[in-house]
Amino acid sequence: MYYPYIEIYTTIVEKYSMSEKIMQRANDLYNQLACITISHCIRDNCIQLLLVDKRGDHVVRKAFDEYISLFHDDIKIEHLDSQEDKIMQVVDFVAWSIHRKYEMEDDRFYNLITKKIRAEVLIKKL
Repeated sequence: MYYPYIEIYTTIVEKYSMSEKIMQRANDLYNQLACITISHCIRDNCIQLLLVDKRGDHVVRKAFDEYISLFHDDIKIEHLDSQEDKIMQVVDFVAWSIHRKYEMEDDRFYNLITKKIRAEVLIKKL
């Protein structure tokens, strides 16, 4: 596949604002945050394929696909292993860079990607 350009859409949640009840439902939270991020991306683009990290077991991935399909049924979803897929390794670097900025107040790597960020949603309270 050829990707002519990169755009970054991200949703960040301050973890200390999450209750224990929310933390226990981490997969549900992940699905909801992914849906928020996808909505921002769809606002700007026509999305046909969503590549996501192959996290969790088959049941978790199926629940993710079904949840996203409730809101975005025209998107094909592929789960890729970040240890084997170069695209997912780049995505991991982007996520790590954003994490470093917000958790460690280290924006050195974030500054490398900042021009590619199209939407950055920060949720301070859940």
